[in-house]
Amino acid sequence: MAPTPPTDDEFNTFIVAQLASLRSFMRSTVPALAGYQMPTSDAADPATAMALSQQPAPILYPSISTEWRKPR
Repeated sequence: MAPTPPTDDEFNTFIVAQLASLRSFMRSTVPALAGYQMPTSDAADPATAMALSQQPAPILYPSISTEWRKPR
């Protein structure tokens, strides 16, 4: 049986579902990233400041990060 393109109603339902998913993603992810602040050093020690500047941002999707690190 050959695949058939979606009807207009099916396509509209798909678009609405995708927009709802995007809306949920934006509401949960963007504030978390926007609120992230790098740690700061109280001391004037350049070594401490350098170490703190190398801290990574929080990983929201560890499974993606894990996939990127796998050897190919």
